[in-house]
Amino acid sequence: MKHEGKFYKTLPFKMMVGVVSTLTLTISLFLLLQYLAHRQHLIRYMENLSNHLSYVIQQNLEPAMLRKDFQEVQTILRNLSYNPIIGEILIVNKAGEVKFATSNKFLGNKLLGKDPSCQICHQYQVRDRSRTAVLPDNNGQKVFRSVSPIKNREPCHACHEPKQKLLGVLITDFSMTEVNNLISHELRSMTVSFGIMLLALIIIVRLLMGRMVLAPLGKLVRATQRLSSGNYSSRVAIKSQDEIGQLADSFNNMASQIDQAIKEKTRIADELDTLNRNLGKRVEEATRELRDLNQKLIRTETLSAIGNLASAVSHEISTPLGIVLGYVQVLLSELERDDPRWEDLRIIEKEAMRCKSIIEALLNFARPPSSEKISVNINHLLEEVLDFIDFQPSLKKKITVDKRLKPNLPLTIADPGQLKQVFLNLIMNALQAMPQGGGLTVATQDNTGSYEGQRDRSIRIEITDTGCGIPAQLLDKIFEPFFTTKDEEGTGLGLAISYRIIEEHNGTITVASQEGKGTTFTIALPIVSSKE
Repeated sequence: MKHEGKFYKTLPFKMMVGVVSTLTLTISLFLLLQYLAHRQHLIRYMENLSNHLSYVIQQNLEPAMLRKDFQEVQTILRNLSYNPIIGEILIVNKAGEVKFATSNKFLGNKLLGKDPSCQICHQYQVRDRSRTAVLPDNNGQKVFRSVSPIKNREPCHACHEPKQKLLGVLITDFSMTEVNNLISHELRSMTVSFGIMLLALIIIVRLLMGRMVLAPLGKLVRATQRLSSGNYSSRVAIKSQDEIGQLADSFNNMASQIDQAIKEKTRIADELDTLNRNLGKRVEEATRELRDLNQKLIRTETLSAIGNLASAVSHEISTPLGIVLGYVQVLLSELERDDPRWEDLRIIEKEAMRCKSIIEALLNFARPPSSEKISVNINHLLEEVLDFIDFQPSLKKKITVDKRLKPNLPLTIADPGQLKQVFLNLIMNALQAMPQGGGLTVATQDNTGSYEGQRDRSIRIEITDTGCGIPAQLLDKIFEPFFTTKDEEGTGLGLAISYRIIEEHNGTITVASQEGKGTTFTIALPIVSSKE
């Protein structure tokens, strides 16, 4: 994030403030130490100079003092005061009275103990006394004051008692102007020099900091911004061996780990998505298979119950029905056709025969014949069934048959008789659904891929008519036993038997129909593999 207009919050500004502050403090401390050392050196120089000058003054005054020519003493003092380096010169007796001075205003004055000149000797301990000091003069200007004792030497004994060790003091003020000017000049020179040095150091430090710190940090910041924006391949090219180089290596390692983690997360998310989709398909397939198994179980139980019932009932009905049919046929043989009772007996015979066929169908449904499965060619079976239909023109009156049999169709394992029964039943139903004529299409194909849960490859048979079709609400019931739409003509067992035969052949049979447009029955049977 950029902080425009807030340069004082940036790292370069903070680092420069720290560096400049440190350098300024260091150089200022160095300047102060240099100033104090130089000042102390000058003061020691002034001490040596003042001692020498005080001695010279005493030597110049001593002849006049010995002659007691006080006027000459005063003249010498005034002449000495013309020297720009010398300020006031006072000669004070032991009692503290100013006896001689370069300025008449001091003559006769008496120095008190609090006077700075007196404090030089009286305020401090003996070991701490100094005969020089920097003091303000009467005008408030700093002067270097030297206090030299006037000892009672042998030439002085003519006027003073020999037992007096000290006759007085010579107080000499030396001007500090030249010294201060020199110190100021030196201080200004050092300040300018160190200022230039500071500026040069700041520039050098800034360049080095920019090259060694700020530029690598800028790369790190930009790489971090790219990383935060989603560019997980962002890396930093910093080869230094210092802490910033280590930071860059750590950043690159972190970016690599994040990149790998994101890729791993994406991979896992894709796998989970694929797994969820596959799981959904598997659940759907499992649900469909479970539903189909449940329907098959219900159908099996229903067929078993119907078979048991049919087996029991058929035995009880077939015998009396045969007796009735036998008597009816005897009576018909004894009556003439013009006898009014002949037609009634003929109807009884017809219905008795119908009951007999129903009972036989029930028995066949209850006890399906054993099958002998062999390798068969579906096209050949369909050709045989269609040839049978051709021998009965009444069955296919005004109906066009379209055969779309795929050549070189693979074989399947099946009972040919049972399959022909299924094909004949479906084709007969199709013909009966087109009483006014229409089109019948019989097609086969090698269906590669999964079909209705069968093996990867299956044979697909489609029987299509353009008849009246089946109402949508009845499609789920057409394979149920005893369900028929043919009123008095059908037994309702043909499709149920066909469904069971196809199921026993590990195949499937489905129906698609639109009322008024026609119906298509589709059968799928497994293909015989090369190993089989």
